[in-house]
Amino acid sequence: MKMEQPEIVDLADNGNGSGSETNKHIDLVSDDQSDSDPSQKTTLEEMEDFISIKEEEAPVNDDIGGDESMLPEYVPWFRPESLNHSPLVSLHNEILDFCDLIVPSPEEQELRNRTIEDCKAVILELFPDAEVVVFGSELTQLALPTSDIDLAALNVQEEPKKRHLHRVGAAFKGKGIIDYLEVIDSARIPIVKLRHKESQVHVDISFNQPSGLATGACVQRFMRKFPPVRPLLLVAKKFLQQRELNETYTGGVGSFLLQLMVVSFVQHHLRAAHRASRKFQYNLGALLVDFLELYGKTFNYINVGLSVRHNGTYFNKRQGGCFNAVRPGLICVENPEETETDVGRNSYRVMQVRRVFEHGYNRLVAALGQATTAAAGPRVGEARSLLAAVIYPDALLRARAGGGGGP
Repeated sequence: MKMEQPEIVDLADNGNGSGSETNKHIDLVSDDQSDSDPSQKTTLEEMEDFISIKEEEAPVNDDIGGDESMLPEYVPWFRPESLNHSPLVSLHNEILDFCDLIVPSPEEQELRNRTIEDCKAVILELFPDAEVVVFGSELTQLALPTSDIDLAALNVQEEPKKRHLHRVGAAFKGKGIIDYLEVIDSARIPIVKLRHKESQVHVDISFNQPSGLATGACVQRFMRKFPPVRPLLLVAKKFLQQRELNETYTGGVGSFLLQLMVVSFVQHHLRAAHRASRKFQYNLGALLVDFLELYGKTFNYINVGLSVRHNGTYFNKRQGGCFNAVRPGLICVENPEETETDVGRNSYRVMQVRRVFEHGYNRLVAALGQATTAAAGPRVGEARSLLAAVIYPDALLRARAGGGGGP
């Protein structure tokens, strides 16, 4: 579906006209070559109210952590030395500790690197002129321990009836380095799926599809520009994974869509901070709360689309040509590399995603409230993990810390 050039709406103004014209079009990052066109902008009052509109929702496991009193005593990323008298600072520290736990260890990364080299060798033996490149979460360094490795084989001579895919599959079987193989030749983007025997890492191989490199480079640029993006993404990714809402093919929010949602959120936070003449507060705890509130309670999925171009803008979905009358609540997110493409068009369970974000927000605010009203703030021996209100310490996380059911 072709997206028309939308009329850009600056929702950070809150529609009250309080922002000056100078502030309204400020560049958020000094080293960015802004392509913003101030004449395209309009006020919030000229479009429908920026309010949350709910659709009928199917049941979803949004209470993955259970009742707060049922949370396990052992939280593998929780360190008492990270506690602070401010619960939000404690949550900030917890998020950083969680990110340290969740990313691949040097030993795991070495295994992943060997997996990549083994796969490259098999493909290049068949197609000596090909170029095999990594993209996806491995490229952006946003891989979770269970993340697949995405490889693109470029400059491959394609054969009738997708025989080149089956040749690749047969070559891998012949080498004896895999213990799972599936050739998917009927998909819009045909791929070879396999699991490396030594590392047990899953690998998806596509052919002559260079677009993943451009989107990966785009995400890397945003992460360099906005330091909070990476830790927020790692938490949000695990949050959705635990609720089985992280795969596009099942209607969830895939990696690239989530990346753009986080980037957009941070862009608008920066703009709001500038307009309030205050320094942008780099507190991951506060940002996580606000992120869950935005996409769980505030964002108008029916009427508003988002773009990370022009330093972050919202636009009217109908004007942008991405309104779906059958599924009006689909999130509309412009692909910054292919601006005619709506990244959210296949995420048909996004209303369930909205619901779990809302539930996560309520749980996290409740946990923060309890910590705030404690007589002397969090204390070692009494304190409990705040992040565990939204991220359940599952078996994988416990195993990564070398724990079973307890410390």
